[in-house]
Amino acid sequence: MITVDILPQTAFTFMLIFSRLAAMIMLMPALGETSIPTQVRLVLALLLTMVMMPLVASSYGAIPATVPGLAFIVMTEIAVGLFIGTAARLIMSALHVAGNIIAMQMSLAFAQ
Repeated sequence: MITVDILPQTAFTFMLIFSRLAAMIMLMPALGETSIPTQVRLVLALLLTMVMMPLVASSYGAIPATVPGLAFIVMTEIAVGLFIGTAARLIMSALHVAGNIIAMQMSLAFAQ
């Protein structure tokens, strides 16, 4: 049973998980493309947050007492999500370039 006194902590944890996943999904390859609407990506982040919340909620601490502390934690989560999404996009771009180089070396670049 959920009591009222744990709702702020639950909402805080949900917000942190959602901010990291939303930032990550916005930049991930295949999911972060412009052909997928932003609403679909945000709904996917929301669904993933609901799945991940029970698994990782215990690893988050208490709500900070100050607004700058809260803003710092949220910005940190967003930065981590952006880093993960950018790293995934960078890896996929490197693989794409490597494939193009191999195709050029094999003279198959025109088969695209």
